[in-house]
Amino acid sequence: GESNSFGAATLEDGNEKRTHISEVDAGGFELRGDVFVPTSICCLPYHAFLWRARVQEDVTVEALRLFTVVHPRPEIVVVGLGARGPRERLVDVEAHFREEGIALEQMDTANAVHTFNILNDEGRTVGGAFLTLEPRGIDEYA
Repeated sequence: GESNSFGAATLEDGNEKRTHISEVDAGGFELRGDVFVPTSICCLPYHAFLWRARVQEDVTVEALRLFTVVHPRPEIVVVGLGARGPRERLVDVEAHFREEGIALEQMDTANAVHTFNILNDEGRTVGGAFLTLEPRGIDEYA
């Protein structure tokens, strides 16, 4: 796909179907039952992007900037923080999203993906940022 300012390849969505993550496993994510993505991802209602974040410490205001610059902005962003979920609350991220008027939910990746799918299937303006279940090096799948 094309590169963008987030240094991510865009997984194009020409058919206007909503983003749906059909499977989560230790190695990554399956989108719509046919595209396997072996890295962390950020999702919007109709698009999915590769995401450089690997571990919880990588999940910063800057790493989640996509959700405050897109239009329409999501009403809620669901963040999946790996297999075990949040070790501690992302206080800076919470404060930033509160100031921006966007609800933020933090949980383990499997539940975050499930929550994103439900909200997106309901037609909500939702964002999702999902770490892989286990951290992966940026070149482990090359």
